[in-house]
Amino acid sequence: ELVRGTSDLMGIARSVREQTPTRAAYEDLIKQCARVLDAYFWLPEKEAGGLADDLRAIADGARNTLNEFEKVDSLRRETAQALSNAEAEQRTLLTDIASTLWNRPEDFIHALGRLRERRGRLQVLKDLRYVDLPRIEAMDDELAGEQQRVGERAMLFLAGEGAFDSQRQHIEKTAAQLPQAATAQALGKLLETLDQSAAGLD
Repeated sequence: ELVRGTSDLMGIARSVREQTPTRAAYEDLIKQCARVLDAYFWLPEKEAGGLADDLRAIADGARNTLNEFEKVDSLRRETAQALSNAEAEQRTLLTDIASTLWNRPEDFIHALGRLRERRGRLQVLKDLRYVDLPRIEAMDDELAGEQQRVGERAMLFLAGEGAFDSQRQHIEKTAAQLPQAATAQALGKLLETLDQSAAGLD
């Protein structure tokens, strides 16, 4: 029994020294330590030189490492999910933009604003641990290309006659309602509407 015990202990020592840092390796090491502790009653004895404590320490160290593996795996899953969600949102955004009729300046303003916002969110994703940076760069390149196309289309639209007809009509309609504003609250809402229309012209 002493010979078998010595052989098992040497096997554990070899595993610690030569193991590949994988989940399976650490799980196997924990099982080896538990099996040897159960198999040899003399390990806790003083004559064994504290081998039982050493085995427990090895097993505890392996468990701590497994916990770190779990944390890393959890972070990787969360990051992958965040990136997958971003890809789905980007597909929806690009589909929405592709279906826009581009009849008003606001259409271009809204599309360009959404593209800028989406690119900003991609920059935030870059700070996540274990994120696929080349994948994010490819997504950002796609958005930048779409931003360029919408911008060029906006320039052509704004150069045409009647580009601002809808906004001018909206401002005139709102301005005509100002004399009928009976309360400060109603007046404030109308002025806010004018401000928004003016912002759109910017």
